[in-house]
Parts: sequence; structure tokens; C-alpha cells
Amino acid sequence: MSNKDSFYDKEIAPLLLEAAEKCRDNDIYIVCAVEYEEDKIGRTQILQENAGLAINMIYMCAATAPNFDSYTISLKKYCNKNKVDTGGSIFLSKSFETDG
Repeated sequence: MSNKDSFYDKEIAPLLLEAAEKCRDNDIYIVCAVEYEEDKIGRTQILQENAGLAINMIYMCAATAPNFDSYTISLKKYCNKNKVDTGGSIFLSKSFETDG
């Protein structure tokens, strides 16, 4: 375990958990992501079924990064389940071409 990893576990994670619990107690949703070393991310989140699309997108991104395919698959599943219209998205609604 590195110094940054240890610092995150001992100092930062408990603070984020305390903030998340306060949010939960007041029916507020929270997603925190901390990169304590390159490509090493700690997450704290409190979400409920009625949390909105934007906070769910942030959660999915933090949970799947850096895998774009995993993020878009998770997002598409969420949108299908919650009947979110994805017709305006070239990524979620149909295939597309790029300039290369």
C-alpha cells in the first residue's frame, strides 16, 4: 500500500463517508471520486432509486472509467429501464461515422 493509498484510506475516505451519511440523512444523493494515484480511484456514493439521470451518469462514469464501452452500456441499460429517451444521442440511438 502506497503513502497516498494509506492517506486516502485513513483520512479522506472517512470524511467522504461522513458527508455521504449526512446527505443520506437529508435525502440528498452524492457521488465522490478521488484519484489518489494514477488510475486508482476511491469512490463514495449514496444513491436511491429516485436519484436523477445526471447523478446516475456521474456514478456510472466513476464506476466504469476509463472503459467508455462499459459506461455507455451501463447508461443505455439505465435509460432503457427508466424509459429515458435516447433518440437525440448519436452514441445511444444509432451507429455513426467519424472523421477518423
